[in-house]
Amino acid sequence: MRTCVQKMRKCVQNMHLRRYTSRVTEEFIKQNLTISTDHLTPEIKLLLISHNSPLYTQPIQDSSSSLQDPWWTIYWPGGQVLSRYFLDFPHLVQGKHVLDIGSGCGALRCQLCGAADVTANDIDLNARTALSLNSNINNIQNINFSSTDHLTHTNPNKLKEFDILCVGDLLYDARREKKFIK
Repeated sequence: MRTCVQKMRKCVQNMHLRRYTSRVTEEFIKQNLTISTDHLTPEIKLLLISHNSPLYTQPIQDSSSSLQDPWWTIYWPGGQVLSRYFLDFPHLVQGKHVLDIGSGCGALRCQLCGAADVTANDIDLNARTALSLNSNINNIQNINFSSTDHLTHTNPNKLKEFDILCVGDLLYDARREKKFIK
């Protein structure tokens, strides 16, 4: 657990310094993450980092350059709660156009609940690879993907295309929150 926490701390320190450019492959994800239903939404199977994952105990200095900011390997608490809420009250997203910013499994849950269309959004293209695999595991199709940085470079008119905007665990910094909410 300690090495996992150290990796996350290092990622937080470096996250604003670069755009995500290193890419992981589907094979890398399959080999290094485990399918889990041990979360608030067990009806959704997700490839996640866990104590059973090879990466969980790998020392930081040995981690591959493709795993510099592995936010997409974790099912964050806010995302779990938001997912559980929509799964319990699917009428909230049924027939709606949904944008899930910082997308992990948020796009999956909205598609499962009958949204008209779902756009998963993340600036890390590795999240797209993970989303594709998680979609396949859950037999979910037709999720769009966008890498636009909506937290810092959003055209307000672009967001008007969506009925629902989902943000689980991204607004942890007051500066980002204020800029995004404007």
